[in-house]
Amino acid sequence: MLTQSDIERERYESRLKKQLDERSALSGATEKGVLIGRIQTFEELLKRSPTAIEQLMTMRLPKLREMVDDLQKQAFSGNGAKS
Repeated sequence: MLTQSDIERERYESRLKKQLDERSALSGATEKGVLIGRIQTFEELLKRSPTAIEQLMTMRLPKLREMVDDLQKQAFSGNGAKS
């Protein structure tokens, strides 16, 4: 049988987990927005057709990071050719 303190501890842990999950989601959304902005900037700098925002929004963070890295290398190497 659960005691009152067990119930209160479970409620506390549940609230804490929810807060951490919300912070993590917000952090991921913020990073995604920054990466999308960088992709758009590099595409403009390289005089490329912009990738549709809808397409970028569906991509996972690792793919967005990879795109940023590739575009950045091209922008700073002076090689604007698509790979």
